[in-house]
Amino acid sequence: MLNKKNYILFIVLIVLLAVSWLYFVPYQKKEPALNNFLAQVDITDINKISVIQNDIAITINKNNGAWTVEPDNWPMEQELADVLIEKLISLTALDFEEVSIEPAKKRTFQTGENGLQVALYEDNEEVANFVIGKVTRDYENTYLSQNIIDNTYQVKEVLARAFDIANWKDKTIFSLDAEKVKSITFKYPTYEFAMTNEPDLKGEVYWRVIDPLTRLNKDKTEEMRDTLINLEASSVPKQNLQKLGKNNLIITIKTEDVEDGLIIGDLQGKEYFVKKQSTGRIFLISKSDRNKLFKQIKDLR
Repeated sequence: MLNKKNYILFIVLIVLLAVSWLYFVPYQKKEPALNNFLAQVDITDINKISVIQNDIAITINKNNGAWTVEPDNWPMEQELADVLIEKLISLTALDFEEVSIEPAKKRTFQTGENGLQVALYEDNEEVANFVIGKVTRDYENTYLSQNIIDNTYQVKEVLARAFDIANWKDKTIFSLDAEKVKSITFKYPTYEFAMTNEPDLKGEVYWRVIDPLTRLNKDKTEEMRDTLINLEASSVPKQNLQKLGKNNLIITIKTEDVEDGLIIGDLQGKEYFVKKQSTGRIFLISKSDRNKLFKQIKDLR
């Protein structure tokens, strides 16, 4: 049995052995990812990404930490931006398993001209490019290649959502706090009215039209309000529209923090044009949302 002195010497010996091992055993660097032609790319330095799919080209730029979509400098959907960067970082660290060296098979894997072409830039200088092909049958891997090589690889990652370019543009029109709404004004071509739920002279809080003084139904009014403050476009059209049409309704909303307006225009197919006054951006909203907003006093009683 070890006495106290021997026990201390034993502990010291263990510590010295540990230190010696750390000193003499060389640091084992992680093996580089197999066949990974993106391994040397630092995604955190990328500030421009261009994508071409089915002759549709789209480019996003990173400005002051936020991604925007060209050519309108349109904000990118934040959730998709986060997913995109996460997936790109993942790609730089994964093994690329070679599945073909035949250029003729690239069309089958959709890693040739029929694939999604991606180019990564740092300060407008291209640092990498690659082609995203189709997903494997097990929906767990994606085929990848480059236009300059014959090889096709598969990588254990699914990229479809990250590169859903049709939804890259942020469709948020309003995202406001219901508790901060002070008033909403409706302006039609022939008349207008304003409503509020701020305390009246007696301190009572209820939804009402200011002039003529009319008490409104709480549930009906707040359904309309909630549609407005959480309004999201069904799609984003080209921004070269000169006129919205008849401008049937202008809604102005005031909160404790902001005052902004929305112009609801004509029908476009099954959707309605709307224009956000603070930004000038044009959206399309569904007929259902338009009808929830297109209210008169009688509809809110």
